[in-house]
Amino acid sequence: MTEIISAKDYMQRVKKKTARVDREGPIHLQCLHWLQWQFPDAVIHHSANELNMAGTPTARKIAQGKAKKMGMLPGFPDLIMFWRCHAWAFEIKAPEGRLTKEQKDVGARLVANGFRWDAAYSLADVQALVAVWRKDVVMRAPMRGQVT
Repeated sequence: MTEIISAKDYMQRVKKKTARVDREGPIHLQCLHWLQWQFPDAVIHHSANELNMAGTPTARKIAQGKAKKMGMLPGFPDLIMFWRCHAWAFEIKAPEGRLTKEQKDVGARLVANGFRWDAAYSLADVQALVAVWRKDVVMRAPMRGQVT
């Protein structure tokens, strides 16, 4: 049986949206803080590709167009770290998150250009990636005082 409600009641139901839960943010912060602690001399950057989508559809379209014109690249990794002539890029995801087509494409382009890129779903993932990627740095770029 279909429930009949007034337009006013319908609008009140529609407006009751559940609050968005940020599942990726806490993981992102854990990874960022660990990288900063582990590599104090590295340059670590978060590229904020998310736009404030408030306002009219026209205003949103203008903001998106301006951001793209200024060089925003959809799918760019969440964290990029420059350390000892290397660039490591991390796409941070919540455990149930999935990579977008744009993220996969940008990741493939970074790898094709000789950089390290991968998705991480936890701090443990970032630590495992760093353990593998760091071996390459130690072999190719000796640390200060290291005999080659």
